[in-house]
Amino acid sequence: MNIEELKAAMESDDTIKQFVASIATNQSEESISALARTNQELKDEKIKLQEKMSSMPTAEEITELNAFKAQIENSADAKLISEGKLDEVISRRVERMRLDFDTK
Repeated sequence: MNIEELKAAMESDDTIKQFVASIATNQSEESISALARTNQELKDEKIKLQEKMSSMPTAEEITELNAFKAQIENSADAKLISEGKLDEVISRRVERMRLDFDTK
């Protein structure tokens, strides 16, 4: 049955018209329901990501932490230098440079 035959049958018989309308309604309701579920899942995921993001440090905080870390490392190096352990300072700095290079 093609579309023209279906239209003609619907015009002549209310039962067919009601059947086609119910199929269309069911399909629409199923599509809407699926979209609503997907929408809710996305909203829930967004909330979880926002909560996770709020607990992460900001760029400013990361910069401050890196500066603090560098300050601590430099003071540790200064202490080792004052104790005459220059070789240890050099080996630590070389190791830091290797790690930095490997991460890039």
